[in-house]
Amino acid sequence: MTMSMKRENKINLIFIIVLIAAMIPGLTILIRRKLSGQGASAVMPDVPPFAVAYNQPPPYPPGLQRIEPLAVREWVRSVVRDKIGNEIPLLSNSQGAIVSDAFFTQAVAVVQQPNNGTDLWLLIWRDAPPPSKTDPAVGRTGGDDAAVQSLEAIDVPLDVRHALQDVGYIDPPKHAWLGCYRFAGDQPPKDITLAHRTGRPVTELLHLQ
Repeated sequence: MTMSMKRENKINLIFIIVLIAAMIPGLTILIRRKLSGQGASAVMPDVPPFAVAYNQPPPYPPGLQRIEPLAVREWVRSVVRDKIGNEIPLLSNSQGAIVSDAFFTQAVAVVQQPNNGTDLWLLIWRDAPPPSKTDPAVGRTGGDDAAVQSLEAIDVPLDVRHALQDVGYIDPPKHAWLGCYRFAGDQPPKDITLAHRTGRPVTELLHLQ
């Protein structure tokens, strides 16, 4: 009986050793994921999205609050200061940033020209297809088109992209496009239409006032 007990204990020990050896790779992967912050908690369920970024195009869950992160606003302000002029204020309204109904394009500055013209500066948050001087076509809604003065690709800093990701924008663009569009007359436009020839959206509406 003693010999039988010893043999049984030996078999149990071998089984435990084999079981532990089989579990080690899985435990190692799980521990590495936890330490790197990957994966969801086994205790807490995934937290549903509570907001979307102010410039995040659809699709996204309906009814969520739009948020303009301070880091993004300060970066856009620095783009206006560096590319347009130190004295030029960043356009905004009571809700914050002025963006189109498709949330691709942001109006950042209006500059009066001494020769009876008005420049509207737009920041187009689109990686691809890249905008060009003919795409999108920018003009007053129901009126004349603007003349393109310049169009420049702007790298979006990593911290700005992270700030957008923090409010629900999973993959914000790595580049934005700063364009200057000149309208005739000394009155700044109120309602703008952007007609895209490639990609989506086909048309954007932008209300400045």
